Amino acid sequence: MQIDDVKNEIRRLGFSVEDTSNDGFFIKKETIPGIEELVRLIEWIPAEKCIFFWNYYHVTVTDPGSYVTAVVLGDHAVYQEGNHGWSNHFQRISLLDLAELIQKNWDKDWEQGRYLNGIEIKRFYHNSGNAYLKQL
Repeated sequence: MQIDDVKNEIRRLGFSVEDTSNDGFFIKKETIPGIEELVRLIEWIPAEKCIFFWNYYHVTVTDPGSYVTAVVLGDHAVYQEGNHGWSNHFQRISLLDLAELIQKNWDKDWEQGRYLNGIEIKRFYHNSGNAYLKQL
């Protein structure tokens, strides 16, 4: 499926889509989406893309939260959190749990509105590619 078809399906789910300059796009909605809505949204994200958002609740001594990178791999996803020089290992997560994490952070932001009421979809980069992640 072409990326424009994916964006159109996402719009049909009731989200807006805003292209970015880095071959990615933002998915936005002013109201906090329901869990089922988010699971359907997550299922439309192609495996070569990653979901990127701010986790307000992962507070550390040095950082007020973390950036989450998640990749959908069929019936589950893997995700990693990080900020300013640190990151944890990719961990397996169910689509439902990922949807709950996204929902919990939907109306939270750190980057002056960048992640408020939305998530960013970017091209996925990893030294080992998706083969590494599929082992998780």
